[in-house]
Amino acid sequence: MAEQVFGKTDTKTVSIATDLSAKQGYLVNLDATTYGLVALATDATKFPYPLVDGKDGSVTAATGAIAVGGECRVKIGGTVTVAAALTSDGNGKGIACTTEGQLYGAVALENGVADDIITVKVTQGFFAN
Repeated sequence: MAEQVFGKTDTKTVSIATDLSAKQGYLVNLDATTYGLVALATDATKFPYPLVDGKDGSVTAATGAIAVGGECRVKIGGTVTVAAALTSDGNGKGIACTTEGQLYGAVALENGVADDIITVKVTQGFFAN
């Protein structure tokens, strides 16, 4: 979704088996058994990736794109401050990491509150207090 991208975003084409057509800017996880398949992220136990091009793959196989580097926009599920490491809440929205060892997929480049869409730097890591 081109209107969400600021600066340069590195993307990877992925397979989508569910309806993610309205989930651009949400976080997704790669499937542990099927190469290249993504699903909406639901917790901090896998590295989340911002979905930049979602499709409806619920009827037939579809391809979309995730951000794997650069900057993009992410919908957040709570209060976030600049430089916060972002993981996923139970609905695929970005939230600030709070617990040692959580996996994150982006770092906030601006402040925001629940349901804002903010600019992030895409990077994966393990949260440490």
